[in-house]
Amino acid sequence: MLLIDQIAYQNRMISFSPMKKTLLYLIVLLLALISQPIIQVIIVFFIGGVTMYVARLSLKKYLKWFLLPLPFLVISLVTIMVTISSSSSDFNHSVEIGKFYLGMSSESIVMAYHLCLRSLSCLCCTYFFIFTVPFQQIIYVMTKLKLPSFLIEIIMLMYRFIFIFMEVTLKIHTSQQLRFGYNNLKTSYRSMGQLMQTLVVYMIDHYQQMKISLEIKFYDGEFPLGG
Repeated sequence: MLLIDQIAYQNRMISFSPMKKTLLYLIVLLLALISQPIIQVIIVFFIGGVTMYVARLSLKKYLKWFLLPLPFLVISLVTIMVTISSSSSDFNHSVEIGKFYLGMSSESIVMAYHLCLRSLSCLCCTYFFIFTVPFQQIIYVMTKLKLPSFLIEIIMLMYRFIFIFMEVTLKIHTSQQLRFGYNNLKTSYRSMGQLMQTLVVYMIDHYQQMKISLEIKFYDGEFPLGG
């Protein structure tokens, strides 16, 4: 069982209606999207605290999950804050590069600030949802909402492959670290190349195994989805 499934199945709200938990998630998510920054800060701390209690997670483990999407958020914030212009007067802080200036303006900083709070509050809401609603219950909710079966099947496959990919990556990376595979730049490049090569081979092999397994079970192009 995947780690995220283990957490979801052991949470204190496992017996609650998945439809009600989904409705609660959508309401809080909408609030996080449209509310003022102060409300978004409250959502981060309140929903974060509730999630740690319900999912039986320590602060350290909870923050580790935040590190997964953090690089993408940082890249987004940097691209919003830092812009290029032919005049330094457009920026509060700038660096001259040839005939152009690279810098940050008050508007871009404020925009990045709002995006950061909105993203963190939405992320907290999403973690609450995935840590309290096991994937089997998510499939049940999507079936009850009468979503197209092909869409549900795609989500099922994406979910399985993404998290298998993440777990295998973590295991290989940990093994390489124990063998001092990231001591310097040269060994880091070599280890990263070996990691990517192993992942590609593993995913191809896993896909072939899944294909054979489906053929043995007389797969006809549709997964049986419970109502």
